[in-house]
Amino acid sequence: MFSLKYLTVFAFAACNLTLILARPRPGKTNSETDLVGNCIDRQISVTETVKVANHLLNITVPACSDTFVPGDNAVDLKNSLLARHVFQARNLAANMERDVERRVHEAPNASPFECSNPAICQCALPCTTVCGTGSSPPDPPPSLGDCENLAAVIRLFHESIGPTFVQGVGFPNPIIIDFSTCRAIYGNIRTDGTPIEECWDGLADNLVSMINVCIAPHLGNGGLCTATNNLWVAGIGALNRMA
Repeated sequence: MFSLKYLTVFAFAACNLTLILARPRPGKTNSETDLVGNCIDRQISVTETVKVANHLLNITVPACSDTFVPGDNAVDLKNSLLARHVFQARNLAANMERDVERRVHEAPNASPFECSNPAICQCALPCTTVCGTGSSPPDPPPSLGDCENLAAVIRLFHESIGPTFVQGVGFPNPIIIDFSTCRAIYGNIRTDGTPIEECWDGLADNLVSMINVCIAPHLGNGGLCTATNNLWVAGIGALNRMA
């Protein structure tokens, strides 16, 4: 197993990409609470089967435990819980105070024109990749084709639910997107409770970079990519299948 010293939500275990979810912490900000609909004491992670183009994905996002129950059939992306979460969070983020000084300090190379709130925009920011290692390969390993398809489908999300998504901190975090043998994750690792806004195409670009470095050369275990400003982590690898 390995982990980066400042990771609070991700780790690799037995060469599988495994999610470690921190429980809610006291002292959360209003903006953090509002991103999941003012249900900080009742929020859960909900997995829903979502259809995008001709592909079926399993997408896990925050939800209020008493307001949403996933159906038995796949739903279109525009009608999904992810869409509801994205639209609500973007609207709330747009009304947050726009701290230009903080934006310039934290995200000097971002592309804020796509974001609803440039002060928290992380679009086009670089990250540093670390590939997973271990003594036992994941079973099944992440298929190169599945991971490439997953990155390509995520790049299409903007057509149905807009160019960006806003991610808070704490539980449940991060967003998890599964396709066949491959899992993609994105999480906010800020320590001050502030949400961040990321572009779907930027996430797809980072996933492709991780695929090329960590999976394509030798069908490896996947990787994590940590933002150079240490505010977020993306990852791609095998699903954590329980025996």
